[in-house]
Amino acid sequence: MIDRRQFLGLLGGVTVVGFSACSGRPGSSGVSAPPSTTPPDATTGATGPSGPGSVPPHRVLVIVQLNGGNDGLNTVIPAVGQYHDLRPTLAIPEATRVALSGRADLALHPSLAPLAARWTAGQLAIVESVGFPDQDHSHFVAMDQWWRADDRRASNGWLGAYLASLPTTDPLYATALNSSAPLLLNPVNPAAVVFRPAAFGFGTAFDDALLIAMTDPVSSDPLRAAAQGALARSVAAVHDFSKSVAGGAGADTAQPAEQQREGGATLAEGLATAAKLITNNSNTRIVVVSASGFDTHANQLVTQETLLTDLATGLETLMTAVEGAGMADDVLIVTTSEFGRRVAENGSGGTDHGTGNVSFVLGTKVAAGVHGEVDLTNLVDGDLKASIDPRTIYTACLDWLGADVAAVLGTRYDDVKLLA
Repeated sequence: MIDRRQFLGLLGGVTVVGFSACSGRPGSSGVSAPPSTTPPDATTGATGPSGPGSVPPHRVLVIVQLNGGNDGLNTVIPAVGQYHDLRPTLAIPEATRVALSGRADLALHPSLAPLAARWTAGQLAIVESVGFPDQDHSHFVAMDQWWRADDRRASNGWLGAYLASLPTTDPLYATALNSSAPLLLNPVNPAAVVFRPAAFGFGTAFDDALLIAMTDPVSSDPLRAAAQGALARSVAAVHDFSKSVAGGAGADTAQPAEQQREGGATLAEGLATAAKLITNNSNTRIVVVSASGFDTHANQLVTQETLLTDLATGLETLMTAVEGAGMADDVLIVTTSEFGRRVAENGSGGTDHGTGNVSFVLGTKVAAGVHGEVDLTNLVDGDLKASIDPRTIYTACLDWLGADVAAVLGTRYDDVKLLA
């Protein structure tokens, strides 16, 4: 936090390269987003597999990041003997599993029971054995692979590369909730980053009139003008977010110490905020919601039960909200995690870093069903063999937004059809 005098000094041009609103966490980036304008749509240059105009203009993409490495094998459970043999204490009992109609070979973790109705309604795609061919067991390297689409030369995230191709957009066009989102990273249209909705602002020392006055007239000095532009964009983002998400969507609700998540945020809270943002701000197109805690090296049964309950609650809250707003056909939800877990349990009641994992793709326009398979008889050094490249999911996401996939990823990844 800075005081008014320091703030005025910065706007006077003293070594400033940009400015962002405080998000409520010391040292965090708040907002660096363009001013409100009419956002681009699929009829103004964005291209999907069928060319311009093939995608409705108001589609929204929601990425849900399960940070830490979710255990996919206990999320979508195979009904085969090797599963029990390799997990004598961690295997989910058959009696508690949630059946998937038409699939006797697979079941959901009991905490994911709300997703069973989405499966029956044809609104859920399960993508098995997702992972890069050279998947790394390091959190840092694996997450970097996901964000850069396995291109270590890329300076943008894969969604950031798409954002950079757009004309100036609404300050909340792309928004990250609960955490920063490097997959949105780009120097042209940065995303709004909101750690705590109720604390997303400039504090009581500044009002909008004072802040906006500091941006007019626009300086002829490029450095000072950049600071003024960043400030104007930040004010717009804070104002629009406050208007769209009244009361902070409960994201600051205190939790008992034993329920607090690493990083302090839950998916249910983040997705509740996302629901308000999407249904109240017609210009929001991309939302990334993150939560940590999925690195279950020990005590996995209890921990993952809580984590997946949080995920299911949040997904159902978001789906119910967009259905109520008549937007169900416009929203696609995708879950990701940097890697899966080892197939065999460890000696601490948990699992260690693995490779192939599972992702959910949720919405009324998905190609519902199971894509890919888990083969426990063909492990690679004790890990699931990754058979579906994550960029297959990225291709579906970019198609959903009407983007030129080849321009963003270098080529299309069409091995699996995930959109109906």
